[in-house]
Amino acid sequence: MPEALLREIWKDHSNFLRAPLRLADGTLLTILECGRENTHRDGPDLLDARLAFADGAVAVRGDVEIHLTPRHWSAHHHDGDPKYSNVI
Repeated sequence: MPEALLREIWKDHSNFLRAPLRLADGTLLTILECGRENTHRDGPDLLDARLAFADGAVAVRGDVEIHLTPRHWSAHHHDGDPKYSNVI
């Protein structure tokens, strides 16, 4: 599946996702606001998203970077790039 398709699913999550997402550790994730697309393409895919973890008691706001696998985060050198410091 191309990452571009995953971004479209994320942005239009209410039409695609019927249940909360589940993180690798089993924590449930609900997209409250998907964020706005970063049209500069320099930095995270989506800016200023709002997500709720677990039972919704913890809500956070930040940026979203979408990859097919977790290893792409470090392979793309996001871990040392300050443009990605607000990714949640």
